Amino acid sequence: MTQYAGGEGLDFVGELDQYNSFCKGEWWLPLTLHDTEYEKGLGTDAAGSVQVWLGGTCTTFHAALGLDQETYGRSDGPATVAYTVLAEETPVHESGTVDRDTATKKIDVDVTGARRLELVVADAGDGNALDHADRADAKLTCGDGS
Repeated sequence: MTQYAGGEGLDFVGELDQYNSFCKGEWWLPLTLHDTEYEKGLGTDAAGSVQVWLGGTCTTFHAALGLDQETYGRSDGPATVAYTVLAEETPVHESGTVDRDTATKKIDVDVTGARRLELVVADAGDGNALDHADRADAKLTCGDGS
């Protein structure tokens, strides 16, 4: 079974920071990375973290990572982030620094057997101005994999 973030079926342990795919501030904009709009996903400001209870039933976390397009062309902040995916508090994916010019990073991360998934975004060491970090099309493959 595939479960989508921002949709049905995911049990969030924590709260999203500032905005998500359904409401960015008061604008209600979709997550957008390099002119591609995504219907579902997670968006947070750096620094932030979201925990998801998996209960050991999922095998893969998939997402498209990048800075939201609303930051493009702006000069009022550096807009750099770094993503980390943790399974049972162990890093299973680290993106390195991502900025506005970084191509969308599509990831498929093995989370087999993990009971808890944590999605972390940091400010890449230069403050959090314009650090609108998207995990677009975020989804988990769980159960029988369908």
